[in-house]
Amino acid sequence: MTTDARAGKAAEILDAAELRMRRGGYDAASFRDLAADVGIKSASVHYHFPQKADLGEAVVERYAERMQAALGRPDDPAESVGQRLSRLCDVYRHAAIDKGLICLCCVLGSQSLELPAPVAEAVGRFFDGLLRWTAAALAAP
Repeated sequence: MTTDARAGKAAEILDAAELRMRRGGYDAASFRDLAADVGIKSASVHYHFPQKADLGEAVVERYAERMQAALGRPDDPAESVGQRLSRLCDVYRHAAIDKGLICLCCVLGSQSLELPAPVAEAVGRFFDGLLRWTAAALAAP
């Protein structure tokens, strides 16, 4: 398997894990179920993510990166505060209404006391980043 194929398969695993976690929480994403979702053996999931905590942390980090990209700059001078906050609301509205999904970190945040430390810390970093973005969006002229 080429590096690109491995990277592609890892992305498929992350997609499947995110969907399962958004629908049912951290425990909804077992390596066996993810392997079936992606069409590989469970050992192949372990190849990309040796421990479930590695997988969970990677899912959250990727989600946080995509969220920040969707939000864009919090201080764009061409936008009003209302436009920036509308963009934030649109991200959540699109997920909830168009896709029927809850924010990954909202789901996992509700389970934070039961999550492995690396996953709980990644969720905390997500919310810290979201708070920084919101503060900057509100403060910008």
